[in-house]
Amino acid sequence: MNSNENSGFTAGQMVVALLGGAALGAGIALLTAPRSGAETRADLLAMAQKTRNRAASLPHALAGAVEAGSDAFTGSLAHSAKIAKHNSHA
Repeated sequence: MNSNENSGFTAGQMVVALLGGAALGAGIALLTAPRSGAETRADLLAMAQKTRNRAASLPHALAGAVEAGSDAFTGSLAHSAKIAKHNSHA
């Protein structure tokens, strides 16, 4: 398979799979740890809240990353156009 062929997975699917695997592993670790049920439930509740908070901030972070990427691309394109114009007059 060459580098131009699609592997069948999008970047978003890979991120979801990675996060899902991490959450599953953390859940198994908590459930098999030598703690009381109350301690484990408290830890799971805290982890769920932390995950919710991170998920809530994700759209804002992605929007900022997209905007920064767009600005960088636009600046690079303008710079390239300026160089091409300068070279065409030389």
